[in-house]
Amino acid sequence: MGDHFYYFNKQHWKQPFVIDAAREVNDFYDVVLNAEKTGGIILGGGIAKHHLIGAAILRNGLDYAVYLSTGTEGDGSLSGARPREAVSWNKLKNLENSAFVEGDATLTFRCLRQACWESNSAPYF
Repeated sequence: MGDHFYYFNKQHWKQPFVIDAAREVNDFYDVVLNAEKTGGIILGGGIAKHHLIGAAILRNGLDYAVYLSTGTEGDGSLSGARPREAVSWNKLKNLENSAFVEGDATLTFRCLRQACWESNSAPYF
């Protein structure tokens, strides 16, 4: 994406495209910290998972979580961290309202979405 921003802004130098990362983080934390309940469908790991669970710690954990990942527990990666690890660090309130599905998220997320769609439990997926 950096290349795209660079070349776009070279052509549109009078009105460059700017992403205010600090504002994005502030807005995200405000949403998480002010929500009545929180939950996450976490696809893999990495930076998005890191920010979500980081904000969740400040509110004593997510209320609900579904992890979809191919990450393994043994290597100590964030992608492979299971819900019980999240409970131990106050990233998740309790283990009972969580699930870990081991598998490729490009497949498992579609299955989850379809199951929710068919049960009418999540009409906004």
